[in-house]
Amino acid sequence: MSQEKNNTKKIIFIISTILTLILAIIFIKNLYIKNNKIDNNIEIKTQKNQQDQIKQKIINEQNNNISQKQNNSSSKNIEDKDNSLDLLAISDDDIVLGKLDAKVTMIEYASLSCPHCAYFVRDAFPKINQQYIKTGKVKFIYRDFPLDKTALTASLIAKCHALNNPERKVDEYYKLIKLFFNSQDSWAGHSDYIKKLQIIAKIQGVEEETFQKCLNNNKIQDQILLKRIEAAKNLKISSTPTFFINGNMISGFTDFNKIKNIIENELKNNQ
Repeated sequence: MSQEKNNTKKIIFIISTILTLILAIIFIKNLYIKNNKIDNNIEIKTQKNQQDQIKQKIINEQNNNISQKQNNSSSKNIEDKDNSLDLLAISDDDIVLGKLDAKVTMIEYASLSCPHCAYFVRDAFPKINQQYIKTGKVKFIYRDFPLDKTALTASLIAKCHALNNPERKVDEYYKLIKLFFNSQDSWAGHSDYIKKLQIIAKIQGVEEETFQKCLNNNKIQDQILLKRIEAAKNLKISSTPTFFINGNMISGFTDFNKIKNIIENELKNNQ
């Protein structure tokens, strides 16, 4: 009888030991999984913060850092000239307003949060559009040069919306750009600018679901920022708006007559 009790105790002890080991293994495994999740979340947050810092650094570049001293060597000058010519050529990413065979090419680098850029759209652009673009004399290209986060977001929405409507790309793009400029005071610089932009974009047919998808389109956003860096470095852009009319550069506040004179001169030279 005593022997049976001892055997029973041994069996209970062995079972208890096995259960303890199993529970210990489960605990260690769960702890490992939990730590991995924490590490992954920390890594994801760290990468996002790094990306945000890089983007913010690009947006907040000081003008004196944008305009760098040129190297006096002839090879450097040739390289800079080639880069400038490349940037002033029409690329696949450009959304061109007007006839592609127009003799004069007008490129505008602008920020959707820039008051002088908004003034140009309201005052000078309608006359340029009526007299030169619609008549086939000038082709116009708007390029983003965001000066702050609000402008970058608006640029992203406009470009994404246009690309989502390939058959009406040109029309949709320039209508939304105009709408953002004309309503600039209501969203630029405001803390709730995203909500305000969403309301404005809906006027042009951008639904909430599409707006949110565009807002998270990092590919288009990174492309806008990259082209901004290239323009600042190779074209020496330091303010908005900046125009290139057949390569002739005009920076800052510009009225219709100044642009008209350059266009007319280029039309004569290219008869």
